[in-house]
Amino acid sequence: MKKSKISQVIVALVFLIAFNAIFFILGEFPAPASVWIAYGVVHFAYLALLATPLFVKKGKSSFENSAPLAVISSAHFGFQLLAGIIFMLIRLEGYKFIVVFYIITIAIYLIAFFYVLSVNGRTEAAVERRASEIYYIRNYASKVKMMIGRYMGGRLDARLERLYDELYTSPTKSIPAVADIESDIAFKIGELERAVRAEKAEDAETIINDVLYLIEDRNRILRNNY
Repeated sequence: MKKSKISQVIVALVFLIAFNAIFFILGEFPAPASVWIAYGVVHFAYLALLATPLFVKKGKSSFENSAPLAVISSAHFGFQLLAGIIFMLIRLEGYKFIVVFYIITIAIYLIAFFYVLSVNGRTEAAVERRASEIYYIRNYASKVKMMIGRYMGGRLDARLERLYDELYTSPTKSIPAVADIESDIAFKIGELERAVRAEKAEDAETIINDVLYLIEDRNRILRNNY
């Protein structure tokens, strides 16, 4: 186990040891059910705080996603610790009030926590989708750029440069309606690479025209949808 993990475990145990030591040393026993319920909820709130990082996927936006969840769990733990101490001191003989109180407060915490978690999930999906959309443009534009000036004595450079410009300046946003067109573009770019390497100028010219038409069709659909 790494030293950092050992340190995290030790830090996590400090509260549990200190809280339980104080509880059993200063507490009066036998204690009513309300005290034990409060005791259990404090531990639940603390364990929920420790488990919060497990709900965050590792990635570039992991800190932004974990911060709101950590705030919610920290606030919940602080509130339940304060409420637990109060209930332990007043030692209610009945338990119905305290059970209803904890059901409401824990429900509020869980609703807030999982709502933020779902928002984070949608945000992360949007970020990943945006990255894949940008990759589409950069990937195929860079493939065309690599062909410029490398084959057939530059005979196709002007056409390749136009194709590169059209790809590079195309909208990076994508929608399901253009998925098939993008697949066709990817297939045609592969054909173009093979034709250029084989120095088949006429075939390459035809493929370039096909790709330019597909790009125009894709961009037209995108413009009509935004």
